[in-house]
Amino acid sequence: MLEGKRVVVTGAGRGVGAAIARACARNGAIVGVNYLTSEAGARALSEEDPEHFRLLPFDVRDPDAIAAAVRHFSEDEGKIDGWVN
Repeated sequence: MLEGKRVVVTGAGRGVGAAIARACARNGAIVGVNYLTSEAGARALSEEDPEHFRLLPFDVRDPDAIAAAVRHFSEDEGKIDGWVN
């Protein structure tokens, strides 16, 4: 269902965010794994499936940081098809 799509999941270093990121990856998406303080969890998630996960450390409260992360992810993976907060 998400094959070939690119999705960013905020707070994906733990809990519900990590579960959503895993579900997106299982369905074929390339997932931008956003985290701010849960780096260890985000890295562990990325190591589970390096083909589908990309680390995106940024603070969702900082518009400039969001813009930079979007630019970086888009340059590497293509346009973003979905965003889960």
